[in-house]
Amino acid sequence: MKTLRWKKDAAETGLRAVGAAPRSHRLRDSNGKEYAWVAPNGGGWIRPQNGWYWVCVIDGHHENTCGTPVADVATAKAEARAFVNKVLKAGEME
Repeated sequence: MKTLRWKKDAAETGLRAVGAAPRSHRLRDSNGKEYAWVAPNGGGWIRPQNGWYWVCVIDGHHENTCGTPVADVATAKAEARAFVNKVLKAGEME
């Protein structure tokens, strides 16, 4: 099984930082390949934030939860990691 870690996106700088939404997080392996990302649903000057969603596109499997955001980033990360682990385990069994 690959070692996957969450990495937070870089912070906005200058005037963009004033109205910036919370930063997204990306699930990557040691080679930099991305497996999923978690992002705020709204926030900043765009619109009020109403939760967090995650997106995963690996090996022909796709999931996007922007229509059903969860309350906090920890829950979104846990759901995304569970989906990635399920897809990766299914690939190992084939």
